[in-house]
Amino acid sequence: MDKKGIPWGPFTLRIPLIHTRFSWSEYIQGVTAGSAAALLFLPMLVNWFGLTEDEALAFLFLSTFLTASSPLIFGENLMVGLMTPVFPLVIAFFTPMGLGSTGDNLAMMIALSLDFALISFFLGISGFGPKIINSIPNALKAGIILGAAIAALKAVFIDRPELMNEQPIAIITALLLTLFLSSSTIFQFYAKDRSFLLRIASLGLIPGMVVAGFLGYVLGEIEFFPQWRWAEIDFISLFHKVSPISQGWPDLSFFLQAAPLALIAYIICFGDIITGNEITKEVMEERPDDPQHFDINRTNLSMGIRNAISAIFAPFFSYQGILATGPHIIIVDRWKKGKKEMNSIFDGIGSYTSFGFPWFYFVVPLMTFLVSLQGIIFTQFMVLTAIGCCQVAMSLVKTSAERGSCLLMAVLLISFPLEPGKALIIGSLIVLVMVGWGGQSNKSFESNNV
Repeated sequence: MDKKGIPWGPFTLRIPLIHTRFSWSEYIQGVTAGSAAALLFLPMLVNWFGLTEDEALAFLFLSTFLTASSPLIFGENLMVGLMTPVFPLVIAFFTPMGLGSTGDNLAMMIALSLDFALISFFLGISGFGPKIINSIPNALKAGIILGAAIAALKAVFIDRPELMNEQPIAIITALLLTLFLSSSTIFQFYAKDRSFLLRIASLGLIPGMVVAGFLGYVLGEIEFFPQWRWAEIDFISLFHKVSPISQGWPDLSFFLQAAPLALIAYIICFGDIITGNEITKEVMEERPDDPQHFDINRTNLSMGIRNAISAIFAPFFSYQGILATGPHIIIVDRWKKGKKEMNSIFDGIGSYTSFGFPWFYFVVPLMTFLVSLQGIIFTQFMVLTAIGCCQVAMSLVKTSAERGSCLLMAVLLISFPLEPGKALIIGSLIVLVMVGWGGQSNKSFESNNV
């Protein structure tokens, strides 16, 4: 047994508390901010699939358990999370104008997950992932990633105007405080010699969430109505309601309709891989004692396996992503400070994912309390994600023609939410006319191993 894990195939199994240590800071963030972000899906699970609230909590438990397998079972060294930039596109895709019925919604979710799994499997087994992505012009990749950034901000400031109308002080406070602690050069200057400020920053989204929640409650913008009970979890009932083994497999038409969005999601996920790897690589020289290995084929296979299993037991597309940008930045920032702060990057990632057992979904008082803070946490996650996507997109385009076609692709992507294939085709034609296809690609990965 390797002290850092048990190799199996291209993956590495890490047993909690044996190969990973416990970290209170990340654990608290996972229980609060992480679970509250996942609870954004709860009303959709109830409305789109016809689940009860307890069945929806069981669904989220399975989904989160499966997400946590990324670092623990597959050995991925990125703070795993939702495909957050894809989330607004998924929401638009499932409006009443699009599908509507619970049966069709479920069939489309299964189709999306399996389409994405098939793409990931193929690229992982063949090793073509980096080659195919690198063959796509920078302007097109940047446009898709920038479109995800715009969609994330649109989901907060345009699609949900009630947030700023009903909770203006709480939302603005959470946003400003989170950005100040995570990205401000002013804070970094004053915090470098003050350990207590660094401790506050290490809590990530929690300080902004707590301060904004308190102000919102005092000012009457937020109300708390906790239900004092345990969740009545019934996995068998959930299986019969959502599994294609019980409900039947989607028709071929669903797989064909889902394919463009699955492809767009993969390109965005590849951007997430780039972002997460670069965030880690920037500070790796400061942690020679904990070397990190990146393998694109391993990542593709792990995402494919998780999305395929998700399609069978907990089909909600965009849940089984590869990177939670905000938490990853925070974990890496602690990790780079040395072994005393965080022995291994997997300690932080594993603790955030509660070592694969998110028991807190069974505690209804905690869940109903966090649901009251959904608007705040939704804003924090979306804005941090938009910033990360924008940084990646802007780094990919160098010429004025690339920037122009990138912007048009981004706008097209959010202009045809129900027809992502149309946006992709038109955007590709614009890029072809403005910058051409060959010779314009920036090789993000020179090989499978980085």
